[in-house]
Amino acid sequence: MEELKEIPKNGNGATIAADFDEIPNNIDRSGVITKRGQRLDPSPLDYIRATQRFSQRDWVIYVLWVGIMHGLWITITGFLLAGLTRGAEYPPFVWLIPIGIFIFSTSITFDNIAHTVIYKAWITDSEYMVHNFSTASGVATVFALLAGYEFPDLMRVPIYVFAALSVIYSLIDEAMHWERYSRGGSGWVEVTCHFGILVGHTLMVLAWIFWFEAGYPGFGEALTFWGA
Repeated sequence: MEELKEIPKNGNGATIAADFDEIPNNIDRSGVITKRGQRLDPSPLDYIRATQRFSQRDWVIYVLWVGIMHGLWITITGFLLAGLTRGAEYPPFVWLIPIGIFIFSTSITFDNIAHTVIYKAWITDSEYMVHNFSTASGVATVFALLAGYEFPDLMRVPIYVFAALSVIYSLIDEAMHWERYSRGGSGWVEVTCHFGILVGHTLMVLAWIFWFEAGYPGFGEALTFWGA
């Protein structure tokens, strides 16, 4: 049997990798790990440092996706605040929409680094495909909810279909992620990010659906701020 070699540790004694493209050779990918030190578990600072290994294409994809979500948070927050200046009265749960988007956006800021560099060698094509379907259904949910203001009867079914699919694929992603975590191919930062993604997405989608079903109170007043 080939002797297992030590790999670098961070300040907390957890495993990090000098080259994230290689699976650490003291991890047995064929079975569940039994020792904490075997886990590839970089710190948040290690995540930031890992961006130095981004290619130009990596940066384009990262900035596009993370930028879109942070932009959505800024846009929705600004839209709601603008409505207040025009006398809009929102149900209290409406504010969970920007809160959920903020939690989601903050979480993917780190999670995407994990997928792009740190755990790239661990992520299968199947998991990447689930990410794509989860993202597509989530984006479709937002567009359907926006269109629901003008076409509520037409968009009601698509809203629920895309919202359900976004949650289903998120749960499938979680199952694949926890299997990877059990084998050492994930750490506490990515685990926490996935929790934040699920919490943020669910808060945003449910609060937005409740707003839609309530008839979008305050939405019209907010539109008048923008001359609509």
